[in-house]
Amino acid sequence: MRSKGLICAVALLAFLGCRESRQEKFEKAMRAAEAAQTSLGAAQRDLAKQESAYEKAREAASATEAALANARQKVEAATAAVESARTEVAKWADDASVSRLLQQRLLSEPTLEKSAVSARVEHGVALLEGSVPDAKASQRAAVIAHETPGVLEVQSHIAVSEPGGTAPAAAAPAPAQAETAPAAPEAPR
Repeated sequence: MRSKGLICAVALLAFLGCRESRQEKFEKAMRAAEAAQTSLGAAQRDLAKQESAYEKAREAASATEAALANARQKVEAATAAVESARTEVAKWADDASVSRLLQQRLLSEPTLEKSAVSARVEHGVALLEGSVPDAKASQRAAVIAHETPGVLEVQSHIAVSEPGGTAPAAAAPAPAQAETAPAAPEAPR
């Protein structure tokens, strides 16, 4: 029994000896508070930095939105000017002049170098015929015709060559190959 009492006494002394004093607990709590304060300061600086970056991005986005709106207004104004000019040209141009202009534009287009496309204009309608190496060239010819002042409508009867580079045997295009792209509303002649 005596040894049990001795063990209990040693354990009690060890417990009392290992116990932190009130001052030690205070100092430990102060160190933890200082570390937390340092961490808070770093987090607040990071927040301020991120808020600043966010505000700059918002300002940039706002400026970009204004520039985009301005560009859209310019496109709308230019589109109206183009349509007005096309209408004016259609009033005064004769089909022969528009045909010559369209043919010159087609001949000067690099994507149509390996093509055999002819164009004529009758009553403001551009009629495209011939053959091209691919669908992209056919589409480009139709766009050029549509953009030509004095052309009110485009009818494309352009044949697209087969992969081997030869044109299809049939002279008339299949209905799926014919393209009609309306231009501006027809102006009085």
